[in-house]
Order: sequence, then C-alpha cells, then structure tokens
Amino acid sequence: VFRSFSDVQKFVQLATKQPFAVFVENSWQRVDATSLMIMFSLDYRQNLRVTAQCGTEEFETFRKQVMEALGN
Repeated sequence: VFRSFSDVQKFVQLATKQPFAVFVENSWQRVDATSLMIMFSLDYRQNLRVTAQCGTEEFETFRKQVMEALGN
C-alpha cells in the first residue's frame, strides 16, 4: 500500500483525523497509525494490515479516503 515516504505521511494525516483509533500491524507488531515516528518502526517488507476501533461503515469510509489519497 505504501510506495513512498509521502504515502506514509498522507496515511498518518488521515488516521489522525479519525474519531477512532487506527492501527497498522504485521505478524509481530501493532502500532498507532497516528504517529509518523512509530509508523517508521514497521518492517515494510512484511504484509501490513490496517485495523481500527470502529464499525464496518466507518472503516469502509476511512479505507476509501486512504485509497483516494494514495492514488489506489
């Protein structure tokens, strides 16, 4: 999903605007998606998964915002 530093910045900006918690995780680590510094502690060679503490409809709206911002 993230192809560049700019993609990560855009994602963090969108995650920060949400009224719910957003996380990015891999097989051994779960981080707060609102912290740019923490996001760079992830191993981007692994598959990443985005989770959030919200309902399905809210998550789908967030997902669409991210896809649009990242040009996917």
